[in-house]
Amino acid sequence: MKTKALTIRQFRKKLGLPNSPPPQLGRPSNAPLNISNEKVSAIIELFGNNAEMARTLKAKAGLITQWKRRGSIPVSWFRPIYNAAQNKGLPLTLEDIHEADEQKNVK
Repeated sequence: MKTKALTIRQFRKKLGLPNSPPPQLGRPSNAPLNISNEKVSAIIELFGNNAEMARTLKAKAGLITQWKRRGSIPVSWFRPIYNAAQNKGLPLTLEDIHEADEQKNVK
């Protein structure tokens, strides 16, 4: 099943993010990306579904399901997800996940 590609603006709106990313964000390399289940789900939906994202990342589908259930993505997977999104032409930036994480921690 082919999903409709979202524009960057639509994707950021779906995640509840402002249109412009912050200029620069940083985090320790071992810190988890704690974001809400909806935001993890939105990132997974960009790839189609759990199985498609797992295939793209050469990971097990159960791993993606765990991320979705926990509402967090391990930092070690952040770069592979970003690179896979860029290779597929998906509107996902490094700032999207960082910003989503910051919004959850502000609440």
